[in-house]
Amino acid sequence: MLQQDYPHRVKKFFSLSMYISVLLALAAILPLAGTIISIEASLKPALVSQEQNLLSNDAKSQVQSIDSYLIERLAEVQNLSESLPVKAFMSGNQAEYSTVYTDLFNNQHLDTSDYISWSILGLHNNVVADYPNAPQKHGKTYILPENLQQVLNSDNAVISDVFYDTQSNLASVDIYARIIDGNLHVVGFVRASLALSRIWNSINSEWQNEGANSYAFLLDQNGVRIGYSNMNQSGNALPKPLFTSIAPLSASVQQRIQSEGLYTGNKSLRMLANASLANMQKSSSLSSTFQFQPIELQKQYTAAMWRSSITPWSYYLVKPSSEITGLADQQLLSTLLIGGIILIIAVAAGLFLGGRITGPILRSVSSLRKNSLLLKELANEEHQVVRDQAWMVEASQLGLKSVQYYTGVGSVAAQRVTKLSIDLIKNARALDAQHLNQALQEIVETASYVERAIRHQEHTNEKLATTLRVTDQVTNQLTKSAESSDAAAAQLEGIVEQLTSIVGKFSS
Repeated sequence: MLQQDYPHRVKKFFSLSMYISVLLALAAILPLAGTIISIEASLKPALVSQEQNLLSNDAKSQVQSIDSYLIERLAEVQNLSESLPVKAFMSGNQAEYSTVYTDLFNNQHLDTSDYISWSILGLHNNVVADYPNAPQKHGKTYILPENLQQVLNSDNAVISDVFYDTQSNLASVDIYARIIDGNLHVVGFVRASLALSRIWNSINSEWQNEGANSYAFLLDQNGVRIGYSNMNQSGNALPKPLFTSIAPLSASVQQRIQSEGLYTGNKSLRMLANASLANMQKSSSLSSTFQFQPIELQKQYTAAMWRSSITPWSYYLVKPSSEITGLADQQLLSTLLIGGIILIIAVAAGLFLGGRITGPILRSVSSLRKNSLLLKELANEEHQVVRDQAWMVEASQLGLKSVQYYTGVGSVAAQRVTKLSIDLIKNARALDAQHLNQALQEIVETASYVERAIRHQEHTNEKLATTLRVTDQVTNQLTKSAESSDAAAAQLEGIVEQLTSIVGKFSS
């Protein structure tokens, strides 16, 4: 009977189907890993650089828009200062007053949403003409002392620092231009107070253009935030960082704030220090993109800075760094998602294919195992046959020697009996009773010896009969062994066919 357990089972760590699944998974993972490395090493920096360039270009576009807007306003003030009626009026021709007033009216309505007032100033800090209302003094003067010398020495209009009127909720600047007569003497000044509403609206819209977490702000030459994105759509509250400084202000600037009413006119300006911005303000570069963390926020941001070519202002467009790298991260996430799907498909395909491949192999292995057990049993039977054959040969040899011995003994005894009988016949009358009895006694002993030899021969014959029976059994066992060999050969042929179906036919 075949044994049920294979005696030398090899320790199995993983099945063939698992190995195939692992190989297919590796085939999917390796290109995915290469793609991820490529994204991290080359594509991500390129995408980040592209996003930073877009952010810088947007900041540049805003600065150019602000510069264009201010250039138009400067040109309007400059044109009024160079008009002949204004020059004649400031040279003493009072008949030109109505024309000058009309010019003030017309300029005011060039951009009614931005201009607060227009005025003509004399050389003695006096107002000669104005529309629609009188200009506000800054401290004790209508022209800031720091700007006065610039205006006197420049043929172009000059922009002042920023003011904020808490009552009207308007930030503004003054634009100054000198008026010269025909002899190139300064006879007065044109002053236009311009609200920064349009610039502020542009700054406030950045969070809509760049994203809800993005914002922008404007720094002047003193490092004060003169514009800041307002997330409060109602407009009732100003952004907290507005009109705060990025670094401690010098004593002279603090003095000016108090004496000239700059910014909000407070005696002390709040400070929200930021070393990154302070270092950038000290830089002479026209533009820059850098990382920094706003003091009022708790995560890393990327800022693009562009300087105005018209005013000493710097425009900052700020966006969370996570959004700058978002496209690359999204690309990486998409790659990981696709790779995960491919990996699942590869593992499933590996298990399926592995099952299809290993099924015939496992059946072949099972058949081989059974065939091996069958051959082992056949070998055991053949060993028994060999032992039986050896016993039969030995028994036959002993039987043959015994037969040969007793045959010789019987032949000698028969010859002796024959000789004694002949002697008795020939010498019967000459023998006395003693010799006759001795001869008969010898015949009797010889017959008894023959009888014993015959009995030994019968015993030997029984052994030979047993040997014949064993020989017959051995023959039967050999027949069974031949049949088992035929069955094993048939099983091996079936295994070969199954393995051939897996690996395919080949030609030698």
